[in-house]
Amino acid sequence: MFGFKPVFIIAVLLLGGTGFSVSAQNRFAPAFVLETSFKAKEVYPVPKDARILIIPHHLVAGREIASLLASTPAPKNVFLLSPDHFSSGEEFLTTDSIRQADEHGIHGLVPFIEQAWPGAQIVPAMLRIDTPTGTRLEITQKISSELIRTPDSILIATIDFSHYLPVFAADFHDEYSADMIRSLSCDKAYTIELDAPGIFEIACMTARRLGLAPTIHANTNSLSLMKAEIAQDSTSHFLVSFSPGAPAERQTKTTFISPPGKWVSAENRLEYGFDARMDLDLDMDLAIGMVESSQHTILYFMPHKTTDQGHVLLTGSERMKRLSELGLPGSGVVTLLK
Repeated sequence: MFGFKPVFIIAVLLLGGTGFSVSAQNRFAPAFVLETSFKAKEVYPVPKDARILIIPHHLVAGREIASLLASTPAPKNVFLLSPDHFSSGEEFLTTDSIRQADEHGIHGLVPFIEQAWPGAQIVPAMLRIDTPTGTRLEITQKISSELIRTPDSILIATIDFSHYLPVFAADFHDEYSADMIRSLSCDKAYTIELDAPGIFEIACMTARRLGLAPTIHANTNSLSLMKAEIAQDSTSHFLVSFSPGAPAERQTKTTFISPPGKWVSAENRLEYGFDARMDLDLDMDLAIGMVESSQHTILYFMPHKTTDQGHVLLTGSERMKRLSELGLPGSGVVTLLK
């Protein structure tokens, strides 16, 4: 059961309560960010009956956020589910606006929602990372029931995907993430490299309950968007809508071919985000991310060095030099057609 008064909280979250609004002039989403994002927005082919969106809260992807929101027909009510990044809530699910004061997953996105959908009532909530399975299931049941009851409402699940990795490693992880999204593999939520597995699981299970299928409109990376060539800490993003339909079957198998031993990466993020790891010492300081499908095999070549702490991915000029020595393309990516 919930660790809070469920009737009151769900009434506030799902039936509207007093709503929520912040000024576009805020420290999370300044006016110039909104202006440039909406000016550069694109048109995504979002079905008119979309009921769930996945959008990032990393505003480097502001153009993509604006594009997805502006391309989606305006709902009357918006249920915004954000990670509780700083464990500010006393309960697993927090709707207290005071405790949400420093949550960029909410305050960074509300101005985008207000600009795209003027007049929509926004009801935000934060979900703690340690929310237990039973509570996540109960939240899913309540959200699903309310979306069925109010067809002019939409759920926004805000999630950032791969964190703190070089672009090429994040791209490999995103191959797995994309397959999990398209197939609505809700039971794999905690194997995906993202910042809010519980929110992904809730959105995914809600989509299954409502008979919705996902459409991925964009998959971006912060370093690619900023055209950064040296920095190695990136964040990746998926922009997804869910509308009536059947999800796809799984299309790929991802394998991380790695020398035995530990990898040095923030929060051990290089150690998951794929189907399987194969320990194989290629004797050339090289790991490979392999993505297999019925049409092709994609190989992500990842040169590394080994330190006392473990294996470390090469980036920048070191990586380019090693790829050249191995006769591999500068991207480090090779596609083999079947």
